[in-house]
Amino acid sequence: MSNTRFSQKPLQFAEWAIPLSLVLLGILSRTIPHPPNFTALGAVALYAGARVKPLSLGIVLPVFALLATDWIFGFSLDLLWVYASMMLMGLLGSRTRVQKLGSVVGNGVLGSLIFFVVTNFGVWLGSGMYPANYEGLMRCYVLAIPFFGSFAAGTLFYSALIFAADRVLSARFIRA
Repeated sequence: MSNTRFSQKPLQFAEWAIPLSLVLLGILSRTIPHPPNFTALGAVALYAGARVKPLSLGIVLPVFALLATDWIFGFSLDLLWVYASMMLMGLLGSRTRVQKLGSVVGNGVLGSLIFFVVTNFGVWLGSGMYPANYEGLMRCYVLAIPFFGSFAAGTLFYSALIFAADRVLSARFIRA
């Protein structure tokens, strides 16, 4: 009986370099000075969902960056909503057509909306800062609008960089 674990081929450079680079970009964008919520994490989630295989790794990849930085900044139960929304953005990324600008932008905006709705619902539900009624929920969403703009801007900015780099590198190495 052979042990298939040892007979598998070693990981190729791109198989570990791209996921590792995405996690490092997510960590870096959260640790350098930045406007609130203006990070690469939304873009990392979209791109990882679109390109990292298997899809399950692409979906959880941004959570690795979040866990690493939350270990520095501190953990709370509210972060579960952030992790869940990042995984949903990764799933959305699997439906992103990487070479189509409209798909990248549209899913960047849609992913930002998902993040906004999920995380602020979690704040309303668990923080005790808002009344536990419809008016409290709406107040929570209204007060969070500036953070939505910053998250969406960060997602679109970093998506432009990541997806453009993918296009340039793909064209260069496919022709080579």
